[in-house]
Amino acid sequence: SLTIQISVHFLLEERFQEELVRWEEQLKVRREHGDRLDQPRQVEHFAYFRKLDNAKKVAEDLSTIGYEVSVAKAGLFKFSLLATREDALDEHFVQAFKAVLFVVEGNGGTYDGFGAEVVE
Repeated sequence: SLTIQISVHFLLEERFQEELVRWEEQLKVRREHGDRLDQPRQVEHFAYFRKLDNAKKVAEDLSTIGYEVSVAKAGLFKFSLLATREDALDEHFVQAFKAVLFVVEGNGGTYDGFGAEVVE
């Protein structure tokens, strides 16, 4: 129903705002280290799922938008997903990472942030 869709979207938006705060902090540190944010580099996004089917669906969705994705068993009832793509960490990156977070958390996963090297 529409009510459920709206509340799910609201929760995803809220989660995105939390990750955005972390991203702002990371940006500050990256700038201090002279990171050339406009330069593409491998960016790895991490996520966890309780159900393999959910992880596989997300892997499929992310691969259609250019991510290389792997899913692995991570404990008894847990699966990890690693989605990698070359991206610059510019203003467009925020939309890219929002898309990953929404796909992951919209399909029962837990987004666990991303990592990328500093490019000087």
